[in-house]
Amino acid sequence: TKTATCDNGCGTTNTTTDEGTALGHDFGDWTDNGENHKRVCARGDAEETADHTYGDWTVTKPATDKEEGEKERTCSVCGHKDTAVIEKLPPVELTLTENIGNTTGNVVALTVTYARKNAVAATLTASEEGVKYTVDEKGSKILKIDENGNIQFVRLSLFTRAATITATSEDGARTATCQVTVKLKWWQYLVWLIFGCLWF
Repeated sequence: TKTATCDNGCGTTNTTTDEGTALGHDFGDWTDNGENHKRVCARGDAEETADHTYGDWTVTKPATDKEEGEKERTCSVCGHKDTAVIEKLPPVELTLTENIGNTTGNVVALTVTYARKNAVAATLTASEEGVKYTVDEKGSKILKIDENGNIQFVRLSLFTRAATITATSEDGARTATCQVTVKLKWWQYLVWLIFGCLWF
């Protein structure tokens, strides 16, 4: 507001208002505000908010059949990180197909009768391709398994009678195990005692 007075001495005044030009907001950088991000005007208390702008999810902990995984994504504006849980992967299922051709279904344990060295005792078939089979160190003294899941006898032993076979998925994230117990017929004990393991 400004006031002008008459130059001729009559005392008349004239008051006018100059509306001027608004400066507008001067917002700073966006900052993380939890569920969104915000920025504040440097000239006052004004602020504005906006939704996060997320990129793609990144896996920080792969899921397995035993543990959940984790993933995160980051807002490209304020750097806020959003995390989520990845569900457990389905386990590898094992089905046993006996060497005589009968299918017994899903198995976690089986018993086989010793026949002779390199004879196929049974065959394990996994529920997906690319599965690798291994035998535990102690069990490998009496049994072995090939890439097709054929369980074969290595030798007879009166002391080691069981082996644990592990099937591992191609990605290495899932496993399943099968406990195999070897039993002997009465006459096999007798032959072993007389002739030793060379007969077998």
